[in-house]
Amino acid sequence: MKFSFQRRATRFVVTAGAACLASPLFAQSLVVTNGSVVTYVGDTVPDSTGADIPTYTVTSLDNACVDDAGNLYFRGTFTDAPATLDGTNNTAWFLGSARSNLKMGLRAGTQAPGLPAGYLLRNTLTTSSALSSNVRVSPRNGWLWSPSNTWDSVSTTITTQSLFGGTFAVPSFYQAQGDAAPGCAPETFAQTFSGISLATSGQNSQGHVAFQATLSGPTTDRFGIFEGVPGSVSLVQRSNFPTNGITGTSVLAAGTPFGSTLQINDANDVLYEVILSQTTGATPALPSNDRALIYYAPSTGTYSVLVREGDVLPGTSGATFNAVTGDAWTPGQSGVNWTNSRRSIFSSELRGGDVVGTTNNLAVVAYDGFANSIVARKGDAALPTDGTFSTFLAGGMMVNDAGNVCFQSTLTGGTVTTANDTTIWAGTPGSLQLVCREGQVMPGTGGGTAGTLGTLSFNAQGRVLFLTTLAGGTVPGASWWLWDPSTGLKPVILANDVITIPSGPGAGPKTLTGAITTFTNANGDGASMRFTNTGRIGLKATIAAGSGGGTVLVSVDVPPNSPTTAFCFGDGTGTACPCANSGAVGNGCANSLNPNGGNLVGSGLMSIANDTFTLAGSGVPNGPGLYFQADNQLGAGSGVTFGDGLRCAGGNVFRLGIVIASGNTSTYPNGIAPNNVPISLKGFCAAGNTRQYQLWYRDSDPVFCTASVFNLTNGLTGVWTP
Repeated sequence: MKFSFQRRATRFVVTAGAACLASPLFAQSLVVTNGSVVTYVGDTVPDSTGADIPTYTVTSLDNACVDDAGNLYFRGTFTDAPATLDGTNNTAWFLGSARSNLKMGLRAGTQAPGLPAGYLLRNTLTTSSALSSNVRVSPRNGWLWSPSNTWDSVSTTITTQSLFGGTFAVPSFYQAQGDAAPGCAPETFAQTFSGISLATSGQNSQGHVAFQATLSGPTTDRFGIFEGVPGSVSLVQRSNFPTNGITGTSVLAAGTPFGSTLQINDANDVLYEVILSQTTGATPALPSNDRALIYYAPSTGTYSVLVREGDVLPGTSGATFNAVTGDAWTPGQSGVNWTNSRRSIFSSELRGGDVVGTTNNLAVVAYDGFANSIVARKGDAALPTDGTFSTFLAGGMMVNDAGNVCFQSTLTGGTVTTANDTTIWAGTPGSLQLVCREGQVMPGTGGGTAGTLGTLSFNAQGRVLFLTTLAGGTVPGASWWLWDPSTGLKPVILANDVITIPSGPGAGPKTLTGAITTFTNANGDGASMRFTNTGRIGLKATIAAGSGGGTVLVSVDVPPNSPTTAFCFGDGTGTACPCANSGAVGNGCANSLNPNGGNLVGSGLMSIANDTFTLAGSGVPNGPGLYFQADNQLGAGSGVTFGDGLRCAGGNVFRLGIVIASGNTSTYPNGIAPNNVPISLKGFCAAGNTRQYQLWYRDSDPVFCTASVFNLTNGLTGVWTP
């Protein structure tokens, strides 16, 4: 493919070095079969229509975040020949899932959307553009978030530090420094929005944002957390004010009143860490209980305490959330830790009760929307190893909507040494699987062994993405791996993988070093910026100096690894939808919310002895939906018309559960009673049974199609194993 004038969909070709090709154990990386080059240093730059600007060349690329469609959103810098560009107009934001559909968005030096004429996306005449690299894309619908300084070219002064967002095609002005801070009159935002932190801000697919801001008011009241539609946000909590959710206490006045946790889910619930005052309020906090995780639900206006320092951990004999010595307690959380069903996970020190010295004073704790429970505790046996859990990495704590957890731990005891003590675990509390262990031989690497493990991501399919450096074997060096609960480990990218660009400015082979950088915080909706719940990965890889150097942005589509096969599609390939309302390929018929229709996928193991099978529906209106099982396929597998869609499954029908969709998605089982019963039990399944599955959901628009106000996804069929 030529990265200039030709426009066709491209998968790049990856080969291996001679040693790897000679090895029968060589593992083909996912970038070989499912990767797309989006752009690279040295590439020609596309304009807002996707047409190349022949004289423009990419000079640098920032980390990219990825949405469910595989689009990467990022900041790029470019130059031209002959040189006419400068620091005020040589930077832009870009979006695309492949080079064939890459487009330029807002560009430095141009008119700022939503602001008066003459307000430009730049600083003064002599400085840089000030477009920030801290971009964000909401995974489900592709809504964007982009900070920048704006300059009033009429008055020739810097006037605002602003946030812009919305759709890529029609972005909007969000918020600016100097705007009135709602609920804090007469204060204004002193927040430098052009450099807003990804760790303490978020945006979901409902178009809501949450952020921590500094204010222009008194020193003691200068911090606040806000949530709402951009440009119309509300105060969630302010420093030196009564603590919402904990009666009689106040938030710390100055210093650091809020911790590093601030995330928003698709129900607009905001999770944040607060530090309480030990001197103000009717019941001032003590050093032993002055920190808490609280979430705010705008739908009901309520505040709930997820955990407070000094609380007793359920499942222990009186052990409390406290540091063993001193009072510097804080919940250990990753930057992706708040799902749509209000699930969270954190590591914690423990004190008192059944704590015995330092043998069991640490734990991984999961919150299921109602209560906390132990996932793992220091001193517990870490089966199938002969070691016990020792420490837990705060940045490795992750959870998904189905209640599956992922965490990183070190081990001690048994045959554990410093060469094999780092581990990654995933599964459900009480049923954990060892994802990877330092020192183990990695499949398809000619005997290469894993080094230190880290940089984890976790998604709704229970898959884990992580980084390790291989020693020995045929592909030593940095590598990225994907673990699936059904199929185990597969390399995403290995050192010395070779990208072949057949033509254009970067024509020829490009050897990758395996060095990859990504965002580590949440994209919104409980999804990682680099790894979506639908299995899309966005990475920036380094090209070896011998291949020209520079970097390349890659979108990787991890195919579903379902134990089921999809059938009965409302996409026009079989039985016609009732109102000519065909959906997208592989989906059910279109609904009033989504012209692509609802989609149903399965993941996990359809095993009677180890049932981890989970059904996940997406693209459906928020509201109730019935997951059901049947033993026959209707309409010779093409379905029969039913309501606004097609019914695919019939015969003996078992109602698995009614689940309320949030963020246009839902899962069964989801860990919340009564929908926490494994499918094999609820459906009375036995080994060898072939069963069909479908989601029947409410669509309340009576004029969209028929008057039935319901629709269905595609069907799934699978065989239960022993």
